[in-house]
Amino acid sequence: MTTGYFFYKKYSKNSNILKITILKLLQIYILWSIIYLAIELYSKAKTNSINIGYLIGMIKRIIFSGSNAILWYIPASIISLIFISFFIKKNRFKSLFIVGLALYIFGMLGNSYNGIVHNTKFQQLVNIYNIIFTNSKNGLCMGVIFISLGIFINKYNINKKLQRNNLLLVISILIMITEIAILNKYLNITSFDMYISLLFVVPLIFIILTKIKVNIKINSELFRNISLYIYVSHGVFLIITRAILEYLNLNAIKGISSIKFLIVSSTSIIFSILIIKAKQALIKIKNIYMVG
Repeated sequence: MTTGYFFYKKYSKNSNILKITILKLLQIYILWSIIYLAIELYSKAKTNSINIGYLIGMIKRIIFSGSNAILWYIPASIISLIFISFFIKKNRFKSLFIVGLALYIFGMLGNSYNGIVHNTKFQQLVNIYNIIFTNSKNGLCMGVIFISLGIFINKYNINKKLQRNNLLLVISILIMITEIAILNKYLNITSFDMYISLLFVVPLIFIILTKIKVNIKINSELFRNISLYIYVSHGVFLIITRAILEYLNLNAIKGISSIKFLIVSSTSIIFSILIIKAKQALIKIKNIYMVG
């Protein structure tokens, strides 16, 4: 949603922003995909489990759901932005909302609401989709609607027009809790990603955040870069932490998940700050060299 909001804000001034955005995302995705795939292939090679089926599955993951599970957001954003751009160019925002909503509903049937279509003919359609696109938590089913909602909030100034946001958010969260409880009780869900109530909860949280005035001076670029590096790198530190805990036979200890969270969080943050410091140092050296 944040991606959609700021993308349209820039797109309304510069139509080339789609190409610029996708190229930036691709640069990040390719670099970190190489890192994650190298780790994965090394692990698979040790167990001799690399075969044609695995390689085909890997290619599908790279395109649709992320070379590593934590990177799913990047290909989802790329696919969504390309898909959405066709509607924006033709000024078909109503059609975009209808199509995005239809894709999300279909996605829910392959996710949290899969129990509804279980053992029905529609399940076959969901299965075919999952075979092609690996799962429904991707750019088409999940990305299109939320990026579109971000675009609509910006285009129609919904965040400025909507009132009683806090009350609406509380009501929406209560509905979401009820929805999850019902699904968990009657459908025994195993995927917890896509709910009807999210279409109300997420926009309301976003709208409330846009209205909060920050009265402290912050380096927004610094925080943006730190958050990016934390996102792309934390999977590496999760893999390392799991391996160390498994080697020390500590995975069965009570509360190990909390310890794991603290280790991965702290190492990701430290790594991100070091990367930024290193880049700043390289820029200074480059500038000194250029001046010299």
